[in-house]
Amino acid sequence: MPTDRVLALGALVMLGGCSALFDADRAQCSSDEDCSAEITGQSGLTCVSGLCTGSTDDQWYCAGRPELPSPPVPITLHRAFVDLQTGAPVQVEVRVCNGLDATCASPAFGPVTSDANGLVALEITSGFEGFLQVTSETHLPNIIVLSPAAVSETTPSPQPQVTAEGYAQLGVAAGTPPDLANAGHAFIGIFACPGESAAGVSFEVDRTLSTTARYYLQAGVPSLSLDRTDPSGRAGFVNLPEGIVTLTATDSASGEMLGRVAFLTRRGWITSVGFGGDDVSR
Repeated sequence: MPTDRVLALGALVMLGGCSALFDADRAQCSSDEDCSAEITGQSGLTCVSGLCTGSTDDQWYCAGRPELPSPPVPITLHRAFVDLQTGAPVQVEVRVCNGLDATCASPAFGPVTSDANGLVALEITSGFEGFLQVTSETHLPNIIVLSPAAVSETTPSPQPQVTAEGYAQLGVAAGTPPDLANAGHAFIGIFACPGESAAGVSFEVDRTLSTTARYYLQAGVPSLSLDRTDPSGRAGFVNLPEGIVTLTATDSASGEMLGRVAFLTRRGWITSVGFGGDDVSR
């Protein structure tokens, strides 16, 4: 895959959530032949539950994207919107937006409103590249990037939402007050194979403000002093400039650049950015 695979707006994980960009139900192979060195570029891989699986000493053994159906097929995404701090259902309005439609002027699907349990069902096609635009009367608006390799989901994927007060508390814990009037913000999650969070990864962005701060979670608490992810694979950026920001992920131990993802920020919005094993450039 290209060294710099850029997603205009890709699927993410909210801080503290359980949703991973790398989906263990995503079929990457149907037989060991699909995992041959000629296809994957790595030897010794076998097909286990639809994933090319290798030795556990390489957390990125499934690097590379699975083949998508051709022609594209209709799929349904299920999301469960909940409060980040309490886990209670949150009523939201969701639009599915094409990655080239930054303002979501012409939604590909929706708007739809979550039910009493915070659930929505969204109709897209396999390989759809875009994002969810999520708004609520009680929580901060949220951009959730969708993966180009999306497949149908039978179990709702949790999408935690944060209130302005809750995000301000996070900023205090991180040591940087969030500017909700003039800056965008990002929650980052990185996952290795097959869907396990990845430790030892550093993040950089190509555009910042004078007040921009990067934090990593350490045992669930944001810290400005860390320089890489802990086993949770969680990080974030407070106070980013509005527009397109490019995130670079690097293996701290080897210095190897794992890949890049470009995402959209809006003033006062949270952008949830997920980075998975199938986004890694190897």
